Amino acid sequence: MPDEISELEEWYGAKIKRTGFGYCIKLKFGTINIYTDSVKELEKGIMKNIPRKTEQVTSKKAIPFEEFWILLLKKLKITYTH
Repeated sequence: MPDEISELEEWYGAKIKRTGFGYCIKLKFGTINIYTDSVKELEKGIMKNIPRKTEQVTSKKAIPFEEFWILLLKKLKITYTH
């Protein structure tokens, strides 16, 4: 399996299997089939099919940008140094 496909599996928590005309992708919410040979188009198809939660942020849920940034860096496992 190409490194690009392995990265997509890791990033999206997917199991990706090559089929005759494209890929079968098993995700937490279900299975989708994408008919392409392009890894770029495969990623676009995965992103398009991931359910999105839409939620309006209110002032009660808002946090200061600095706190958000620290949480984001932790989530991305990036260490911040001065």
